[in-house]
Amino acid sequence: MTVPRNEAGRPWNELARLDGLTSVLDPADARGGKNRLIHRVHLRALSKALGPVRGERALDFGCGTGRISSWLVRNRATVEGVDATAEMVDVARANVSGAAFHVIDGSSLPFEPERFDVVISVYVLQYYVTRDEHILRELTRVLRSGGRLVAIEQVTDSDIGRGASSAEYRRSFEAAGLQVVRIDPVRRFDSRVVHVGQRFPLLSHLPGLASLAMREARSVDMSALTGGSYVDALICTRKP
Repeated sequence: MTVPRNEAGRPWNELARLDGLTSVLDPADARGGKNRLIHRVHLRALSKALGPVRGERALDFGCGTGRISSWLVRNRATVEGVDATAEMVDVARANVSGAAFHVIDGSSLPFEPERFDVVISVYVLQYYVTRDEHILRELTRVLRSGGRLVAIEQVTDSDIGRGASSAEYRRSFEAAGLQVVRIDPVRRFDSRVVHVGQRFPLLSHLPGLASLAMREARSVDMSALTGGSYVDALICTRKP
């Protein structure tokens, strides 16, 4: 599996050395407010989609430095994370106790069939959805029957080097043997709410701001994301 460069155009092993959320979200957000609010939006969307995960066997695919794994551990899931960048996995192991992390090399996963109750992937499948569909088939293989794959990925109709249209995501997930339950926008790329958090970082801590950003995204027409526009979308699927 060839690991693509992220939207910042920098190699992942270099980004792993950055502090906090800058390593896995926007490296240019030096003041932290934008990344903090995006992270809160992602966790809120996952929480609403997954419900209680206590006792569930969870795979964090493309775990990076462990921001989603940490949340899963706090919510009492049994967590394993995988990533293709060894430096990211090293940071995840240092940051997150109570989870097992693995470096993967290639498109195959080192797990037996139907090992996991839930698979979570955030900002990872957008780099592969139109390039390497074997990855989705592998995620389906290690997911138990009735289990869920929940992702947050960027949806766009433009060529921005990552992501795909909502129709392309749906086709790819269904081709891998998953039933797509829904695809919902959760953050606009031009979110005014997130812009406020970026400009005034202390405000990114305010209760309710993540919900406001998600509410703002509901008006997006995901069939008309042209001119470089995109949304973060929650993709909920189930294995029959």
